[in-house]
Amino acid sequence: WQMWFAALSDYEQEPWLVHLVYKLLRGDRAVASLLARDPFSARPPKLIRAERYRYRFTHLGDPSGAWWQRTRIGPYLPALSQDNPSLRAFLVQNGFVLQ
Repeated sequence: WQMWFAALSDYEQEPWLVHLVYKLLRGDRAVASLLARDPFSARPPKLIRAERYRYRFTHLGDPSGAWWQRTRIGPYLPALSQDNPSLRAFLVQNGFVLQ
């Protein structure tokens, strides 16, 4: 599953986002209910990553009918699994889970 964020600092500066990813990987229904559409209704994802995109509004009357154009800038958060040691260390360091 992928998430897209337009203007965030590096994920190291946004520990809440990494915690959100962890909760989604664990299948936390309360956290999944925060999403407009729950893509994990059957079972939690094995991996989650986030990509960085630049958004630009299209011009009025654009034939595509789109409101914006999206250009991929690169990775934001590497693919993480629930049992990733780096993820666990990050969560411990930021006080989200105990050792």
